[in-house]
Amino acid sequence: MKAGRPLGIYLAAVFLGSALIAPFLYHLVQFLAGRIPALAGIAAEPFPRYLTRTLQLAACAGLWPLLRALGLNRASRMGLVDPGRVRRRLAAGFAAGFASLACVAALAIACGGRRINPELDWGQWAYGLLTAALSAVLVSAIEELIFRGALYGAFRQAMSWPAALAASSLLYALLHFLRRPKATPAVDWTSGFAELGRLFGSLADYDYIMPGMLCLTLAGALLCLAYQRLGSLYFSFGMHAGWIFWLKFYGRITQDAPHAATAFWGSHRMIDGWLATIVLAVLLAALAWRTRKQGAPEVRTTG
Repeated sequence: MKAGRPLGIYLAAVFLGSALIAPFLYHLVQFLAGRIPALAGIAAEPFPRYLTRTLQLAACAGLWPLLRALGLNRASRMGLVDPGRVRRRLAAGFAAGFASLACVAALAIACGGRRINPELDWGQWAYGLLTAALSAVLVSAIEELIFRGALYGAFRQAMSWPAALAASSLLYALLHFLRRPKATPAVDWTSGFAELGRLFGSLADYDYIMPGMLCLTLAGALLCLAYQRLGSLYFSFGMHAGWIFWLKFYGRITQDAPHAATAFWGSHRMIDGWLATIVLAVLLAALAWRTRKQGAPEVRTTG
């Protein structure tokens, strides 16, 4: 079986299946909320949130069949190899990710693009550090296994690795931008498809997607390149964790600064500014140059 076929089936099942299932889940929750008061908060969520949550669940549920079809259902085929270098690669990746966004945070605060929230006490600072650290570990592990270990691994069985890097990085960025909930007047079986169209249509809104879409695409490319050139996911795990730490911590400890150029410095999200985009572009060039002599590991394709 060619690798492109199971990958195409997976993507179609995730998007089209979610569009069909989301309206059913929406009406089911509305029905149950009338009998279970604890569900009232969930029932009040707009329909687009049901669609995005269904997309996430469908993407996770379909991974195992996809991995089995492509022969990627072993840890060694998903980048969890060479245990002797785990600590060194994790540490190096974390240092790269942490330092890159630390530079963005320091410049934004020093130049007045953001400011430290003066109302935070020591307990809030400690809580921010703890939650940022936990998020860094959990989010980086989950997303690297899904997006690099599984999806990038699947893409590069169906095409050349540079094309796979581009495709998986764009998909990674895209899935982080399916977050524009608006009220849907009436939900029927076609609402999921209509909402998918609106979600993808938002990609034509330059002010909405730029520079954040480009920044996340560069982040995905960095993580894929590290995996491809180094042959394991450990550096990518560490780099992603360093980024997640700053994204969570920065959002908790800073607030808007008056008259700041948010388009350049970014908001509390950091990655929606041109400064972070420039820093990640420089980091990508540095990683590509630093690992230029390291050969890409051989990738077997399914027969």
